[in-house]
Amino acid sequence: MPTIEIPKFGSHTKEFKKVYDTFNSLIINNQALYSVQNFYYLLCSVTNEAHQLIQKLPVTQQNFHIAWNLLCDRYNNGCLIAAAHVKSLLSLPVINKESTTDLRALINPFQSNLNAIKALDLSISLHEVLLSQILIEHVDEVTGKQWEMKAVSQGMTELEAIIKFLEGKCQVLELINASQHPRNNNSSGVSKPTKHAYVATHSSRVLCRDNYPLYRCKQFRKASSQHRLNLIKQNQLCFNCLGNSHRTSQYKV
Repeated sequence: MPTIEIPKFGSHTKEFKKVYDTFNSLIINNQALYSVQNFYYLLCSVTNEAHQLIQKLPVTQQNFHIAWNLLCDRYNNGCLIAAAHVKSLLSLPVINKESTTDLRALINPFQSNLNAIKALDLSISLHEVLLSQILIEHVDEVTGKQWEMKAVSQGMTELEAIIKFLEGKCQVLELINASQHPRNNNSSGVSKPTKHAYVATHSSRVLCRDNYPLYRCKQFRKASSQHRLNLIKQNQLCFNCLGNSHRTSQYKV
């Protein structure tokens, strides 16, 4: 019989199930191997992110179980595995012309990912898994990460739970927007003039290397009136506050 090689695993969640089943069957359930040997096999079977997760652990009998549990906790998550397979389904190529090769390239990964989802034996129906991922694929990055954190802690959740989560976030954002735009309490209906405060943002670097308001610059204060006037015009500063973010005509009282 040829030697059976344990598949390598790096960080792709949907590939962990194959590694999990193979490693359990060939290594962990092999009564002729000690745990320390299992650890060596495990280190040789993981790469990239997965290897970084356990590489700092000393290779001992006790640490094998710690390392194996770390990997399982991180990657053997039905929710994440199903989501990874659905993402692959949603990213399948579109065929633009009649071609046996292209059709086969479409059908094979479609069936592979679909069968992998079914093999997970999830607690929710297949159509909910698909619809849930389609919905999450269309939200912003922040909301998507918030939901993934919630899903990881709770496991597989129904589509209704995702909709409820998104509805709750909508309400929170609406409350935040309302608090940032309070209503005008002026009951007379007449708008009151607004006073604008302008701050000088231009620094003394127009004359020297120091960074502080121009009006405090000793070189500027010692300069002649004409020289200061020319300096203000050349740098397009405000004649009132010596700032560079507006003009004197923009002052309102």
